[in-house]
Amino acid sequence: MQDVAPPLLTEDELALINGLQLRPRASWAELGRALEVDPVTVARRFGRLSDQGAA
Repeated sequence: MQDVAPPLLTEDELALINGLQLRPRASWAELGRALEVDPVTVARRFGRLSDQGAA
C-alpha cells in the first residue's frame, strides 16, 4: 500500500496562511482586502484548510 501525499497548497492558500502569520488577529474583511478577495471567500478557504489540518 502506498502512502498518500497531502494535497499541495495553492498560491491563494499560501497567501492566506502568510497573511495570518503576519496578522494573526486580522479580520476576514482585512485579509480579504489584502488578498483582493471577498471576506466570505477568505473564511471558507480558511475553513477548508482547517478541516484538512493544513492550518
